[in-house]
Amino acid sequence: MNLSFTPNREQMYRLIAENMTDMIGFLDREGNYVYASPSHHFKLGYGVDELLHKSAFSYLHPSDQARIKDRFFMLPNHIDGIATDFQFKNANNEYIHLEVHAKPIYEAGEWVGVLVVGRDVTEIRKAWELVRINEQRFRSLFEFNPNAIYAMDGSGVFTQVNPATERLTGYSADELIGSSSLKYVHPDDRVTAIRNFRQALKGTASTFEMVTIHKSGSNIQLSVTYVPMTINGQIVGVFGITTDITEEKNAKAQVEFLAYHDPLTHLLNRRSLDAHIKACLAASKPHLGVAILLIDLDEFKRVNDTYGHHAGDALICGVSERLQEIESKHVSAFRLGGDEFCVVVCRLTSPDEAQSFAEHVLAALSEKILYDDWTIRVTPSIGFAYAPKDGQLPETLLIHADHALYAAKRSGKNRVVAYSIE
Repeated sequence: MNLSFTPNREQMYRLIAENMTDMIGFLDREGNYVYASPSHHFKLGYGVDELLHKSAFSYLHPSDQARIKDRFFMLPNHIDGIATDFQFKNANNEYIHLEVHAKPIYEAGEWVGVLVVGRDVTEIRKAWELVRINEQRFRSLFEFNPNAIYAMDGSGVFTQVNPATERLTGYSADELIGSSSLKYVHPDDRVTAIRNFRQALKGTASTFEMVTIHKSGSNIQLSVTYVPMTINGQIVGVFGITTDITEEKNAKAQVEFLAYHDPLTHLLNRRSLDAHIKACLAASKPHLGVAILLIDLDEFKRVNDTYGHHAGDALICGVSERLQEIESKHVSAFRLGGDEFCVVVCRLTSPDEAQSFAEHVLAALSEKILYDDWTIRVTPSIGFAYAPKDGQLPETLLIHADHALYAAKRSGKNRVVAYSIE
């Protein structure tokens, strides 16, 4: 018994059409269905007979109808057919996305209809739309972020920079992309930058501080975070997220400076004095001494009353400048408040050397100071104590120096008096 079967061409085409997952349809010259493959039921929910003799255009989304009609009636001019896409309404009144290839059909040289092969790409479209939205979100985060954000390849070469990076560095994107990020790091911080970059390439994010060099040549202090850049589970580079902390650093430094310095004169203040004396005493060798000079300006109140407080401030600043001129590695000047100053001198060989130094300070501070069109001259009174002879604790030395200063004031001012037990 011969069970072999060879279908004719029509049977073969029908078998293919009825077993394909893609939707196959034949439309007449008006766009009405004359055949719809069974896959229409599985993809759209329509029974095959529901579509027959109905216009395919009636199932199109309103926004697609005019465009698709125009293309449909232009098909006779496209023998090889055309590819297009549109939204098509299913049995649940929901629109799905179809990609379609349409080819004109001719019989005896006359156009009689269209062969349509369609594929549901709704999920693909949704996936691509999600990708597009995520890309837009990332681009918005990247482009409009006030922080400098940039991407580097595995060698540390810039591959992408946002506008904030251009503003921060002073360089354009064209100048930065393709150049080594290390080029813009201050030489003192390059080892730190390299270490954190390598950590990111190994999968560990890190935050650190460094200085970058602006195009103008100025230094900018930065807080930098390096994050691994992964694609398909592989680390292919590093993202940098950078904030300019120059103002914050400067403000912090200013606060720290003012904590230990006088705001008017920038001399060290009383808060610094005890620690400095302790350090000098601790560093002093057995045969060397430390002198504590307390200075008070004579008749300072008269200057304020005669010329005003601005003149008084100018005088204080002038005196401070004279004291700064005598400062050295072993000599430090302090403003204690008002018209009171202190000078700490380390590594002296004797009380006589301390006396000589104090006389030098007296002469320097007695010189005239110019203020606007006036010449102001005041004299100082100085009392000093010498360690270890007059004490070995900061508080003891300051008390004894104050006693000596009082003695200088009482004995006529404008002089130096050394502390004496008597």
